[in-house]
Amino acid sequence: MDILESRSWRSSTYFLTCLTVWISAGSWAKAEEPTGGLVSTSGTAEVRKFPSILRVQIELTTRGKDLKQALENAKTRKAEVLATLQKMKAEAIEFGEVAKAEETENSKQIEAMFRKKIRGGAEKGPKIAALYELVRTVRFEFPLKVDSIEDLLLKAEAIQADVAKAELGHVESTAKSPEEQEVEEEINMFVRQRGVQQESKPGDPKFLFISAISETERKKAVADAFTAAQEKAKFLASANRFELGPLSSIQSKEDNGDASNIVRGYGYAGYAQAERHAAMVKDHEVWNSRPAQVVFRVHIETTHRLIKK
Repeated sequence: MDILESRSWRSSTYFLTCLTVWISAGSWAKAEEPTGGLVSTSGTAEVRKFPSILRVQIELTTRGKDLKQALENAKTRKAEVLATLQKMKAEAIEFGEVAKAEETENSKQIEAMFRKKIRGGAEKGPKIAALYELVRTVRFEFPLKVDSIEDLLLKAEAIQADVAKAELGHVESTAKSPEEQEVEEEINMFVRQRGVQQESKPGDPKFLFISAISETERKKAVADAFTAAQEKAKFLASANRFELGPLSSIQSKEDNGDASNIVRGYGYAGYAQAERHAAMVKDHEVWNSRPAQVVFRVHIETTHRLIKK
């Protein structure tokens, strides 16, 4: 189901539409001047539709006592994950290149804070991550055929439950010593108690709800946003006894995802998370991190010269 909203002044959903009017002559009252200055207006249009794909990305971690063993384990893990995904009837399965795992700055800060507050200093307690670690991503998707939000929620929950049950990103707990596991458990408890905002774990699946946007839909949205801006410009010019002159400038911005919602939900860490989500999206696709309609939004700002009637 597609919903195209084209005229922001007719709908309260056009909360992004803004309007500024500036007269370079300095006053509306200077009617004797040959022109009335400039008028700037904006218009927004949206294309809303239900997602047709649920895309998933998981970071796979494998370990070994040295590089050779880690590479062998990575090869075995890839074959296991591929077999599982094929049984789940996943589509478009893609594996990334294997690479050496790196500790994130966020995890380093959390560990340092933990050792200082709980253990009395950075030098106390066993060190973490003594083994050689390799990571690679796997990306796959499931088709979604829905025509209502209720149907979307039910199908999304079922697929997400199946992916979680498969534990594709699971890292074997026996790879670390009991002392290392104890420290990690204490860190996790420390983080929860103090409300520290952690990055998502490497093995946690990332879900994106996606739909393609056709060139026809895109062009229509751009045209409708421009029309909305033009109509407001004509109205303002006429209301102040001017005619709308030639177009002086035009700016356009297109938004194909809900990155702003992610940033609001996760704070500063949301910027990095939004970038990772956007990297999962291909050209001419619109995405949402939640099971809801995807929205392609076009915002256009225009500036015209005003001519005295």
